[in-house]
Formats: sequence, structure tokens, C-alpha cells
Amino acid sequence: MVFLYLLIYAPLLPELVQDWYEHENFSYGFLIPFIFLYLLWQQREALRNLPVNASLWGALSLLSAVAVGLTGNVIGDSFTMRLSMVLALGGLVHLFLGKRYFKIVLFPLAYLFLMIPPPYLIVKEISYYLRFFDAVLATSALQAMRIPVYQDSYFLHLPNITLEVADVCSGISSVFVMFAIGTFYTYFLPIRPSSKVLVMMGAIFFTVLANLFRIVLISASVYYTGPAILHSFFHQFTGTFTFLLSLAMLIALGEFLRRRSSWTVPKPSRRQNNEASVDGLKVPGQSGSPVRLLTPSFLCALTILALTFYLGNSLESKQAVALQKDLQALPAQLGPYFLTANGNWPDPYQDPNAESAVSRIYEGPGKEQVELYVGYRSNQQVQKRLHSPKIHFPKGWNYVSVDSAQIEIPGSEPIKANWMVTQKGDTKRLVLYWYQARGHSFAGEISNRFAEVKSLILSGRTEGAVVCMATPVLDHENLMQAKERIKDFSGYVYPKLVEILPE
Repeated sequence: MVFLYLLIYAPLLPELVQDWYEHENFSYGFLIPFIFLYLLWQQREALRNLPVNASLWGALSLLSAVAVGLTGNVIGDSFTMRLSMVLALGGLVHLFLGKRYFKIVLFPLAYLFLMIPPPYLIVKEISYYLRFFDAVLATSALQAMRIPVYQDSYFLHLPNITLEVADVCSGISSVFVMFAIGTFYTYFLPIRPSSKVLVMMGAIFFTVLANLFRIVLISASVYYTGPAILHSFFHQFTGTFTFLLSLAMLIALGEFLRRRSSWTVPKPSRRQNNEASVDGLKVPGQSGSPVRLLTPSFLCALTILALTFYLGNSLESKQAVALQKDLQALPAQLGPYFLTANGNWPDPYQDPNAESAVSRIYEGPGKEQVELYVGYRSNQQVQKRLHSPKIHFPKGWNYVSVDSAQIEIPGSEPIKANWMVTQKGDTKRLVLYWYQARGHSFAGEISNRFAEVKSLILSGRTEGAVVCMATPVLDHENLMQAKERIKDFSGYVYPKLVEILPE
């Protein structure tokens, strides 16, 4: 049974560890398994004195867990599969050791979920709003200090420099770390559950507040002493200082509530004690007896895990669908737009997961440039799938706003896509992107995934393409003019793409 569990979930571990190592936001994940073992060690006496009462109800828990994992396998979502790994562990505990064991180890098992990085799309969204929030409040604070500053999205324009509240400056990494620390710390606090919720909220609030203080401090320092301070030890140290400051505020709140609290852990009632005594007898023939239920529980778990392993392999798409033509067959002239050299276009979009790709720069009648990128995969599974242009950017670029779009194409169904304004320093680009598969366009990542699942079930196909167009937002034009340029260009591109991509 252990072998089957590892056969199903062990392939997820190298990628999980790689995420901890490569992404500083989640590097605390290395500590979570050790904290989990410590939490179990804290409960060793209670677990030692507890009778083993195998429960076939645990089969439902295990079935639910593996169903989550199979769903993640079908839609190619590693986050869902990782959730299933922890849920299945809880299901096995419930199935073999019983409900009372499960209740005692519930918090340590739940704590294991913190080692799983949230989907990057969610992290990006949270970071996006945190950056705006910090930029708005920092601007108000700096203006109150009589420092001239102008805010443009998450950019702070000072007289001597423009500062960007980047992802690393949003405080998102500290929020995740403080939530993990706060959860562990709050668990041991002898205070009421309502007060524990307050401490957990404080862990997030104090982190955001301390990070805002850091942004204001850095901005004021740059204004008074010059940009050189951004490359000094002071800039790096403020990150450590604000983290320690938020941690100190969290502990201060916890200690304040502990001293004011008169709450104690409720003692078990006489009835509960009597039930424990009866359970401890392990009466032969009793419905919860290990002798009676361990063998069926084992066979049940073995069947569920074996079936999961079989389905997990059989649901994978093995059919590769080739392009009708090579992507390089796209014409060098599309209406009034002509192919030009890429040398005048810095930071072109690229997708390393694309099997076939074309990246070109076209010039319109007024010499306005339009970037075209098309990436294609013949099948997509988990990590072998195309990136989302919303979360995968050329270095230094980030999005400022995202809106849905519907582009009318004569003789074809409308293109369902997204408008995205991206920015690097003072340079802005307007991007139009969508996913194209089996003759249809999809604007969102979720709708594209569900279409893949439907296609996998009906025809065993998961091929797809990502189409990305970009044009600079020039100083002498507004955003609407840039949109009209891309709309016009897409009208010439789309009919040619339909001839190349498989239907």
C-alpha cells in the first residue's frame, strides 16, 4: 500500500522541492515537513494511549482525495495533484486508525497544506493588488511628508527617479511566511478560538503594514540622498528589518491576548472518559475492533490506490496532433503590414514550452510596429503545457491592467481574447492574447483548461496554441488608437492562422 502511494505521489516531490528552491516566496516549504513531524511528536502520548479503531468511513475520505488528484491529472494542474497527496494521507489515517486518531492529527495534517505553493496565477493576482495598495498608501504618506511624488499604477515618480513597486517589493513573500509562522504560533497560544482568528488576521495585517513602512522609508531615502541608496546594504537590510518588525508585532499581539485571556482547554467529560475506557478494552466482535476491520480497510485502500494509479496513467493524452502547415508559412506581408527585422524590438515574447513557434515584428503604413508570437504544442500535460502571457513576461515587464476583448473577424467566429497593458519603466505596450485550439479561441486560462478536458475525454487530444500580439503605446497616441491598430492587424492574421493550426 505504501509502495502504491509513493508510486502515485512521489513523482510530484522533485518539482515541489524545485519550487521551494527556485522561488523565494515559498522557500519556507523546506521547514513545513519538519514542523509537521514536531507537531506529531507533541501528540505522541495521546496517540500512544489511543486504541486503533479502523473505520471503513475513511474509504470515502480516500476516494475523495484521489478523485481530486485524478481531476488535477486530467486538467494538467500540479496544485490540485499536490492537494490530493496530503488529502490521501489523511484518508489513509482515517481508514486505518479511525476517527479519533484522525481528529488528533488533523492540525498537523492541515499544516502540511502550507508546503504547497498556491497557483502562480493566484499569487500574481494577490501581488498585483498589493502593489497597487502599497503604491497608493505610500504616495499619500510621502505627500504628507511634503515629498513631491506622482503615482502611476504601481510606479512612484519622484523628482530624481521613478520607483517601481515590483513583485518582490509587494510583501507577498513575507505574507506567506508570516501566515505559516503565525499558524504555528497561534496553535500553541492558550487563548479563545475567536482570539486566535484575530492573531492570524494580525499576521497578515502586520506584514502588509511593515512592508508599506519599508516602501515609504526607501522612497524618502532616495529623495533625500539619491538613487545610490538602492544599491546599498541599507536597501537589503530594510527587508529583513520589516520582516522582524512584523514578527515582533505578531508576538506582542499574541502575548497581550494571552495575558488578558482566562480561557483554558476544556477537560473531557465523564461520558467521554467512559467511552475511551470502553474503546480501550477492544472487545472482540465490536464494530470498531481492529481484528475485524483492519483487513477490509487494507484491501479497500489497496484497491483504491491501484485503481488510481491505473486511471492516472490511462487518462494521460498520448495523441500528438501535428500542424497543418509550418508556422513559418505565415506570410511576410499581412495586408498593409510588412515583416521587418527584430533588432528594433527589445524584449520579444517567448514561451520555452512551445514545440513550434514563430516570433515576428511587422510594420504598418505609419511605421508603427506590431509584435506577433504564436506558440504551439501537439499535446499538453502538467508542466508540458503553454504558459499564460498574463504570468509569463519578458524580464522587467509586468502588467498594469487586464480586460476581456471580443474581436470581430469577417467570415469567422469572434476571437475571445484579453487586452493587457504592460509596462517596463516608462515604456508601455498594449498586448492582445488568446488561446487557440480545435478551431476555437479562449480568453481565459480556466476556460481553456476545461475545453482541454472535454477534448481529452471525447477525442484524446490536448493540443493548443497561444497567440500574442503587442504594440507600443506611443507618446502622441491614446490607448484606443493602439487597440485599433491591433484589431486591424488581427483581422489579417487570424484567417492565416486557421489554415495552419489543426481543426
